This record gives sequence, structure tokens and C-alpha cells, in this order.
Amino acid sequence: MSVEGLLEPDERVLLEVRESRWRAGGRVLFPERVVATDRRLIIAEPLGLGRYDFEVVWYTSISGVRLRKGILSCEVEVEAMGLTQGAAARRKWGEAGIGLIQAVPCDAAEKLIRIIEEAKRAAGSGSPPTR
Repeated sequence: MSVEGLLEPDERVLLEVRESRWRAGGRVLFPERVVATDRRLIIAEPLGLGRYDFEVVWYTSISGVRLRKGILSCEVEVEAMGLTQGAAARRKWGEAGIGLIQAVPCDAAEKLIRIIEEAKRAAGSGSPPTR
């Protein structure tokens, strides 16, 4: 899976996280990927046969983020205005603009939250987030 075609000019990828196949909440066959850029989150849900459903969440639309730590993995809950429901709405993306990124390593989840928080602060000052 490559998000290169979705990136804007001069947009940088800061972090790419893949949902675990074997940890609680993960999907064995088609794990999701979350790409954090310096401008937005791109959630790529594989549908099979090389197809993907992409959800784009701009940092400026994120109103809240929560980390839930488990024993073997973590979950990141993102609350954002206009968050739509993709093909996995029945399973992961809730109503009222809540999105759940499950079964990710805790260090990657913490890094993702730091990127989101830094991007939200930078949006107010006009400078992009860094790694």
C-alpha cells in the first residue's frame, strides 16, 4: 500500500503504523494502516484484491484524541468534525465523528498522539509538526 498518490506537494510522512494481525482488536487478513503526515492522518483500510478505502482526517478538524493502553497493544481514539464512515463503519468507525485505531504497538500509538498534539499546536502558530 502506498499513499504517495494521495500526498500533496511538499507533504511529508512522519509516521506509518500498521494494525497488528495477532493482537486483540486486530484483523488477521486485512490490517489497517495509519499514515501521519505533517498535515493530516490517512487511514487506509484494505478491502482485498488490492483495493483500499481511504479516510483522511485533517489535524485542524480533530477535537480530541485518547490513548487506551492494553497489556499487549494500544488503541487510539480520534474525535473529529466531519469524520465519515468508510467500509468498516460497522466495526471500527463509530457515529458522531469518533474513529478508533486498534491493535497498534503502544510506542507507535504514543508517537501518533504526540504528532497529532504537536500538529494541532502548530496549526495555531502556522508552522508544521516535526518528527
